[in-house]
Amino acid sequence: MRMMMILDREEHVQRDEPVDDGINRSSYMRDEFVEMPPEVEATQFIEAWEDGLGVSVLQEFPNKKAVQDTVDRAAFDNCFDFKIKKSDMVRYVVKCRQESCKWFLRAAKINGSSRFSIRTHNKMHTCSRASQSTRNQSRKGTPRLVAAILHEDYPGLMETPTPKSIMGIVQNKLGLRILYSTALRGKNHHVCNL
Repeated sequence: MRMMMILDREEHVQRDEPVDDGINRSSYMRDEFVEMPPEVEATQFIEAWEDGLGVSVLQEFPNKKAVQDTVDRAAFDNCFDFKIKKSDMVRYVVKCRQESCKWFLRAAKINGSSRFSIRTHNKMHTCSRASQSTRNQSRKGTPRLVAAILHEDYPGLMETPTPKSIMGIVQNKLGLRILYSTALRGKNHHVCNL
């Protein structure tokens, strides 16, 4: 039996009356008990976190595209977003999308060659990782990113999985959904770059 609040129209008084609807409420209500999650207090302190690039100052790359792929892959893996400050034939400068964050990377071309080297790099983000991870959901995978994953998983192999399987691999590794056409173009980039 449960008590139901009934408003008596004539007296304008609320009173409790038992109602019998045939349901055993004691066991029914026990199954419905849900513990409330603990309250999280907001703090103004944000702990710095590492970008996961795994590069060091003066590290060399074969070309600018290799630097871009490394930064792009780390951004997907570690849920951060960046904006390109300068990009031309001799330099590549990126910084965190959050204005208050101190993370940045500067790579420049080595004189007399096509190689690029890391000149300056602050690997610690001072922004909130939560704000970065929500922004990362809107990013799109590129064929170059797919090719980089295939180079990592199938180095030097012409025979790679089908584009449908590649879509699943990218989803599992990066948590990113890509189109069938993007997977196919990435597969073709991988084969052409061998």
